[in-house]
Amino acid sequence: MDRSRVEYSQYEQEGFFTDRRGVIPAPGEDRELSANVEGRSTHYGVYATDTWQVAPRTHVTGTARYNHSTVSNQLTTRDDDTGIIEDKPNERFSYNSVNPALGIAHRLGEAATTPTLFANVARNTRVPTVIELGCADPDEPCRLPAGLQADPYLKQVKSTTVEAGLRWPLAPGMRFNLAAFRTDNKDDILFRSTSVTGQLGYFANFPKTRNQGVDTEFAVTHGAFDVGIGYSFLKATYEANGVLRQGERNVTITPGTRIAGLPRHTLKLAVDWRVGDGLTVGSDLQAVTSRGVSGNEDGLLEDPEVGEDPEYKRVRLPGYAIVNLRASWKPSAQWELYANVNNVFDRRHETFGALAETMFDASGNYTGEEADALFVAPGTPRAVFVGLRYRF
Repeated sequence: MDRSRVEYSQYEQEGFFTDRRGVIPAPGEDRELSANVEGRSTHYGVYATDTWQVAPRTHVTGTARYNHSTVSNQLTTRDDDTGIIEDKPNERFSYNSVNPALGIAHRLGEAATTPTLFANVARNTRVPTVIELGCADPDEPCRLPAGLQADPYLKQVKSTTVEAGLRWPLAPGMRFNLAAFRTDNKDDILFRSTSVTGQLGYFANFPKTRNQGVDTEFAVTHGAFDVGIGYSFLKATYEANGVLRQGERNVTITPGTRIAGLPRHTLKLAVDWRVGDGLTVGSDLQAVTSRGVSGNEDGLLEDPEVGEDPEYKRVRLPGYAIVNLRASWKPSAQWELYANVNNVFDRRHETFGALAETMFDASGNYTGEEADALFVAPGTPRAVFVGLRYRF
């Protein structure tokens, strides 16, 4: 059983931009409540699993899980026409699903270094969140992060994953894993707009999206050192026709259109050194390649005029690499003192981008005139964590 509670309030206040790109409240204007939501999500699940040895080196595993979920919310929002705060009717949605899984593993020989081949297929589901259900009506759109309305039903997302690969213990303390996968998401939940020029929108089910690729891992232990390297290839696409609000424009997509914000190549390197007397130090590097930006999935910066040929230009965020450090000291079996430094070199990077309009120039000064721009979400700067852990 899993249960969660969500409480969210959003306020608005009239204000003015300063010449330093800040915002100051307008004189005599107090902040006002624009939206409030209180909701609960409750999930119950029961499952059964078993493994059968169907041959001396072959095993089959079957699993089935039944899920029952309820999501309820109470919304309070300001009417755009009257300005009056209104309590919307309490909503309650129920979801049920049966998720089966089947896997097979076959060891090719008796030796300790013999690889094992495996394959599996599984179905999983995701229930809409309180926020998604609170912004799901095209007749009453919301302004993200939340201008919430009492909204209709959204279907749960159903994912089917097929995976196959091998696990290979090359030698004592050395292993290699390889897996190819495909996940199809039916009724995925995406954000759509109500117009090309407006900023209002709503969540809606999309017929189908797909993530497919390859994951590889190589790890070796040599003396006091543990070394690992991992590589992933990902192709994330829409697999249906549709029109989505992405960035500042509505983008027409077709089966095979790439999903923005997801890198095609990811590389991870990790090294740990057991110094002695309970002290371990380590480092890892995480690198990703360039990613597409929202609003440019179709290769266009803007919609062509009637009779004009479209001008294609791909806009991408550059790839980046982040280095992290960690240390751990265990004076006894129960106590551990640890420290982590993420993004050691304070590398500036962006994790997501979207085409939109700005009213600021390159120096950050407010101009009052709209201009095309690429908005980016900055990555996490250098961060230091120190902690004490006790095990009992």
